[in-house]
Amino acid sequence: MEEGTLRRVGRVSWALGALATAAAFVFASRWTALSIGAGAALATLNFEAMRRLGRRLVVPGRGKPAVALVLGLKVAVLFGLLYVLVVEVGLEGVALGAGTSSLVLAIVGEGLRASLSAPETGEA
Repeated sequence: MEEGTLRRVGRVSWALGALATAAAFVFASRWTALSIGAGAALATLNFEAMRRLGRRLVVPGRGKPAVALVLGLKVAVLFGLLYVLVVEVGLEGVALGAGTSSLVLAIVGEGLRASLSAPETGEA
């Protein structure tokens, strides 16, 4: 994917997460809204980190072992943070998971947008 496309996915994910969080504040409990917002923020921040680290992995001559180590540490920190948010803080796990769907919807939406604006090649 092109860098512009990846940045657009991040922006759309932030917007969808904010929209879902606002809707939850209106139609659900404050705890549900906070959980959705946390899920959306974690998913989008993780995506942005993966985008930046992934860019370093494909550049020749960069410290690939160091980047791979950072990726592994990032996953460990993410899982630890999820544990703390659900078990220790008490955020709602299902709502937190629902918040992460903002990223999924952003990726699907951007994929559809890109495929609809792609020129026809005539190949089947």
